[in-house]
Amino acid sequence: LIQPDLLPRVSEHLSEIKWIISSLISRNQAYWDKPSQTVKFLQPPKDKSLNYFTSYEEELSEETNFALWKENVNSKEDYESPWFRGIPGWHIECFAMLHKYFELPITIHGGGVDLKFPHHENVNLLSRTACNCEIADIWVHIGQVLNEEGKLSKSSNFSWKVEECASLYSWELLRYLFLKARYNKPQTITKANLDNYWAEWKSFISALNYAQIILSREGLAEEFHQDIQELDERFISCLENDLNLPEVLSCLENWKQLLLNAIKSQKNSEIALYRKTLSFHLSWLGFTLPNLSQTELNEAKTWFDLVESKEYQQADLIRSKLQEKLIIP
Repeated sequence: LIQPDLLPRVSEHLSEIKWIISSLISRNQAYWDKPSQTVKFLQPPKDKSLNYFTSYEEELSEETNFALWKENVNSKEDYESPWFRGIPGWHIECFAMLHKYFELPITIHGGGVDLKFPHHENVNLLSRTACNCEIADIWVHIGQVLNEEGKLSKSSNFSWKVEECASLYSWELLRYLFLKARYNKPQTITKANLDNYWAEWKSFISALNYAQIILSREGLAEEFHQDIQELDERFISCLENDLNLPEVLSCLENWKQLLLNAIKSQKNSEIALYRKTLSFHLSWLGFTLPNLSQTELNEAKTWFDLVESKEYQQADLIRSKLQEKLIIP
């Protein structure tokens, strides 16, 4: 993983937050509501020429004026301010740090789809009011990961660590399962789903391994077919269509089936072509693919020899071991 350059903390940016709030108050775009001991942002009238995550027709009310600074009723942590001891509101925290470290608008901003409203709507309103621009050119909102009981998250108390999933299956399965749904749609993860996805992923590995065995057994170097140098046009088209990963997976499934058909038809040139095509695109997506050792190739050769000599009982014993290792389908 690429680590971020900065991991800013709200407590280190209180001066920036208070400066922005004071600026908004001086321009009558925020006010101190003393009965509630809250400094609130004054929602501007909606502009038909602008985009909103909520309905344009939704009426403004006192309740839509969100907190910029408030008393902390949940803990003893609070800070001095020109108004009263308190803490910043959620939306101003994010806006102040974006304002400090980036030239607005930023290129891409996003998060979970549940952050669209109120958080991203209100951060964007702060940017329009304070800077006269959108906070971002492009918004990317990610669908929630669910299980049978609801959203998987710390706040919902339903969680499942990726390390747990990887230990039960593999890290490659985690990458594979996110090809199963559009990034902006919810995805339900259950034990049954994971078992099914694991079986699907193993079918890719066994097909690639089986193709390697056949080419090796025939004494054919895969280099007799031109190397794959560029991504397939349909593959690129799927990625450019708002990152349509299920369609990307459909491309991969198609190449896997063509590979298996070539194996069945004993067409070695096609076996080499589709094995390389499938391997190239899976590797480009970040998958780590196995390469059979000489010992494993020798085990497969023994199995082939037993089948050819019609020693089926011994062949079946070896076949089971090879299938368990994903060396053959």
